[in-house]
Amino acid sequence: MKRAFVFLLMLPLLAACAVPNSPAPTPTASPVPPTATIIPATATPIPPTPTPVPPTATPTPEPVDTAELSAQLMAELYPPDGVPPADGTAITGVQVLALNVPAGRERLWAAFSTGFNGYPPDEPRHFIAIFSHDADGWHKKASLELTDPDYVDEGSVQQVALEPSHLWLWLEGGAGAHSGIFNLFQFDGDTLSLALSGFNASPGVGQIVDLNDDGVPDVILNASDPYVFCYVCNVNLPIFQVYRWTGAELAPVTLTGLGDDAPADLRAANNEMVSLAEAWLWKDAQSAQKKLAGMNPDDPTVVWNLRLVTLHATALAEEIGVSSYPLLAYIFYGDYDGALDILRQYSADELFSAESPLVVETPAFGWEAVLRDWIFQATDLALSEKPTLATAHFLRGWATFINDGMTDEVRAELKQAASLSPDEPLFVASEKLTE
Repeated sequence: MKRAFVFLLMLPLLAACAVPNSPAPTPTASPVPPTATIIPATATPIPPTPTPVPPTATPTPEPVDTAELSAQLMAELYPPDGVPPADGTAITGVQVLALNVPAGRERLWAAFSTGFNGYPPDEPRHFIAIFSHDADGWHKKASLELTDPDYVDEGSVQQVALEPSHLWLWLEGGAGAHSGIFNLFQFDGDTLSLALSGFNASPGVGQIVDLNDDGVPDVILNASDPYVFCYVCNVNLPIFQVYRWTGAELAPVTLTGLGDDAPADLRAANNEMVSLAEAWLWKDAQSAQKKLAGMNPDDPTVVWNLRLVTLHATALAEEIGVSSYPLLAYIFYGDYDGALDILRQYSADELFSAESPLVVETPAFGWEAVLRDWIFQATDLALSEKPTLATAHFLRGWATFINDGMTDEVRAELKQAASLSPDEPLFVASEKLTE
């Protein structure tokens, strides 16, 4: 049993338009969701769209002309008059956001650039800064150059309430053709720093939600992989990374087993659920979750594990209904009965042919090697937990066949599937094709 498990699959950094037969993505053998607390097992999954928690408002005593600061900063970027190039590929403005601060504290504003990063690199770059204001005008307290986003719009930066010892600013920007950038900044009164960043090939990277109901919001980064085949193929692997505030920093939340010091029944139930989740057997992990939740655990580790399973298993299950290639969606969820139901729609002769109906005229066409690698990735994990899972062996044989033709490896996998499940007609008929 692994004692700690972090879901940190490689984020796809592929081009907007992938090319068939390009090298397969190489997700880590670690199960998803990244990156947890207690949502009941039947809870609605948390959508990976940004939902900042509104900070407590502090009344503004009197209006301040923020346009003056915007003009001043634009003039610094494009002296002397602050007019950017007219080609549309430059910073086009500066937004100023009044910040909510604790009562009695100095009033503060966040200023940030909008539009595109300047090209070439010696042109003005995106920035975010904190300012105060008094009778003598504007005073910069801290600033950072933004290295991640290519594009920032007027609504990209918001203040969020994460915890009260810092001011927190959230940025959702764009990169490339359709990728999303997430930055979370903290300001301690003197220093503005980047606390957390995330990237995804799709927009909508970050979300702030109190996952474990402790009154302190947590951060969810959407690390889902939309490049299972290609970006426009509509075949997605949901993955999330979760971070919690420890009192000193944002730390990743991981699936974690309990040690010998925990009560035996709680340890057994928790570790079973974790092992199933680590094996991408999320449907089974949900069943184990119900048993564990019924113990009403208050152990923080168990609470986070329950949240992790709910967050990711629910998203993976929902993907089955929207994916353009549900066979893989069932496999990613760990529902091998569901995958077998799809396979049973075809005869052995149809499946093991050059015109397999689960390849031709599907998103998998042209991506046979990628499909094989994803199936092997998932079934390697599943078989490590359930070595007698016949459907996993059958899928390995089929996936190898569609890529390599009839080989000894195909024969061995189909023989194993038929041996483990001799009452399954599809397995028996498929084995006969190898004779």
